[in-house]
Amino acid sequence: QIGEDEVLSLQQAGQRIGRSPHTLRRAAERGTLHATKISKTWLTTAREVDRYARENMGRPGRKPKERIPH
Repeated sequence: QIGEDEVLSLQQAGQRIGRSPHTLRRAAERGTLHATKISKTWLTTAREVDRYARENMGRPGRKPKERIPH
């Protein structure tokens, strides 16, 4: 725990939001999920995982193409 925020591994974070640890590791490497790598383990906070989920988890798949009216 850091202050009042719970520290999570990417495995725990993935279980929390329904994503694989691999997906979250890629997000951490891209900088869209704030996480710290200590030795071989990535750690993040529950608050950060919730922020990531709100901002980055829309509907899966590609965004629909914009339709042009005929």
